[in-house]
Amino acid sequence: MELDELIKHRNVTNYVKAQRLSWFRHTNRMSETGIVKRIHKWKPFTGRPAGRPKSRWDDDVRNDLKKMKRVKWAEQVQDRSKWKDIVEKDKTLSQLYRHSRRRRRRRRRKRRERIKRRRRRKRIRRRRRRRKRRRRRRRRKRRRRRRKRRRRRR
Repeated sequence: MELDELIKHRNVTNYVKAQRLSWFRHTNRMSETGIVKRIHKWKPFTGRPAGRPKSRWDDDVRNDLKKMKRVKWAEQVQDRSKWKDIVEKDKTLSQLYRHSRRRRRRRRRKRRERIKRRRRRKRIRRRRRRRKRRRRRRRRKRRRRRRKRRRRRR
């Protein structure tokens, strides 16, 4: 309840992304000699590992700006009041968390498929067990019959 009251009953995802945007403005307005700005701009000397690159904080912010269709953000960042209005509007924007909804749906679908596969496997295993039992029973019956026949012959 405390978190809900703190963000004033808004979507948590949007709130977090809006906070990230406000910090983005803060870092972009800093002087180039500031420690935070230098760390923000710093690029490591080593290359990134092979495969799909991990998303960085800066990439996430830029993706959010693209989703919000903010083209001239570099100019807008410099105007404090304008940027504050933009961040407030974007707290209620549904496009920011649409991607996470898709991801959730995809996960649910995959989970359902996994469950279906497990159930199928279970069914197949049960059938195989039943078949084995039937075969065993048949073999036992045959053996009994053979024994009876042999006893009768003697």
